[in-house]
Order: sequence, then structure tokens, then C-alpha cells
Amino acid sequence: AEAEAAAAAAAAAELEESLEMNSSMAIGFLLVASGMLLSLYLLLQAGFTVVLLLIVALFTLASSHALASLLAPASAALLPARLKTATVSLGPCGEAELATLLVWPLCLALAGTWFLCRRATWAWALQDVLGAAVCATFVRTVQLPSLEVGVQLLGLMFLYDIFMVFLSPLFFHKSVMMSVATAGQPSHTVLADGTCERYDGERMPMLLMIPRGDPSRGDYAMLGLGDIVVPGLLLTFAARCDLSLRGAASPLGYWGAASAGYLAGLSCALAANMYHLTINGVQGQPALLYLVPLTIGPVS
Repeated sequence: AEAEAAAAAAAAAELEESLEMNSSMAIGFLLVASGMLLSLYLLLQAGFTVVLLLIVALFTLASSHALASLLAPASAALLPARLKTATVSLGPCGEAELATLLVWPLCLALAGTWFLCRRATWAWALQDVLGAAVCATFVRTVQLPSLEVGVQLLGLMFLYDIFMVFLSPLFFHKSVMMSVATAGQPSHTVLADGTCERYDGERMPMLLMIPRGDPSRGDYAMLGLGDIVVPGLLLTFAARCDLSLRGAASPLGYWGAASAGYLAGLSCALAANMYHLTINGVQGQPALLYLVPLTIGPVS
């Protein structure tokens, strides 16, 4: 009975922490994303590459917090029943769950290891773990109340991705999205005396990366976290629909159809990139161009 009460309390706390998106928030999401991306682009073009280090530091903190929130239920399961939902006062910072605080040092150590060793050939794997934790925490916290709001959000981000990748060169002479995504890549310069000066670079961390062949070559396939969380909101909505109709997320239900659509869209994006299908000579693909229609279609 105590275990059931603790589980119910945890579910209620999670429900209280969730944020339900509406049409106004969908528009705000678009405006904030556009403003942040354009600001980053203009700062980088002006030579303020130090902004990349700031983003790396913020990602380190955010990802450690996200990972701690995901591991907290496992930590709580190991605690006595009376401590499962216990909180600890942090003074001016408010309160935090004991279960979260117990895993926080481990998560901070993992994120800190990535921060210190982020240029190592193996660091991409740890970055992917931290990025996946950020994505999972986002889709757990933000929820779509209806398919209508989901279509509005995904439709706006569909147009955003196409403009920032394919159409922005018409206005900025470069693809804004690709310029920011690849900013700080390692480079080298040959000086007047013939010596080669290497710049290790500072990669944008808001990406999942998989090396193409030997990681030491620095050639990676990349997928932005936005290409995961935006369709992911629709997939979690589909899972909740299945849960209310069938009692579980089903491969044969809405969640299964949306997941199949996501895999198909991702495959189309990879194929388009492989065969260099592009507009305005951009070396990259707006993944939402394929993901949005192929995830919305099966659940509409």
C-alpha cells in the first residue's frame, strides 16, 4: 500500500510539473527559436565565437539536470518508502527531491567529463547520451493537449526549418541553420612562413552525432535536438491516445504509426543528403521537411 501511495504521489508530481502547450505557445516557440538562431548566426558572423563556449557550458548544466531527473525514479526505488518522496531544503533555491539529489553528483560528473574531454574521439557518444536526456526531459515536461495544436506547432516548425536551411541564403548569403550547426568546426590556416596553424574548434553541442567511419577524421552525421523533440511531442501525444484507448502504447496504434512515420522521414532525410538533393547549394537537409508530414499523416 505504501508503494502504491508513493507511485501515485510521484505520478501526481510529474503531472504538476508538465506544461501543456497551446496555440499561442506554439507561435511563441517559433519566435523564440527563430530569434535565438538568428542571434547566434549574427554573433558568429561578427566573430564572437566565445558564444559557443557559453552554449557548451549551458548544455553541460542543462544535460546534467535532465539526466538527474530521468534517473531519479530509479534512485527513489532504492530508498525506504518514507524517503521516496522526501524533499531537501536548498535555502533560497527552494526544495529538491532527495532521490534527485542522490544521483545529481553522478550526472554532474558525467556532464563534466564530457565538458573537459569534448574534443576526444569518443566524446560524441557521451554527448549523444546527454543530448538524449535533454530530449527525453523536454517531451516528458511539455505536452500537446490535442492533435490540432500539434499540427499547428509542427506546421510552423516545418516552415521554419525549410527557411533556415534552404531559403535563408537568399537573404543572408549563407544557410543560417548550417552555418550555426557547423560553427567552430576544426580548421587550419597556412601562415606566411609556411607553417600550419590548427584551430581545434568548438562544436555546437545541441546535436546527436554519429561518426562516418574513423572518428578521428572529424566527419559526423548530425541530427539536431529540435528534429527529435518537435516530432517527439506528437509521438508522446499518440502514445497517450493509445494509453487511453487501449491501455498501452501499441505498435499497431497511433504511436506505432507515428513512430514508423518518423523512421521513414529520417530515412528520406538521410537519402536526400546522400544523393545531394539540395536548394541554393546548401550541404544539408531540413529534417523536418520529411519528418513533419510523415508523422502527422499516419495519425490524422
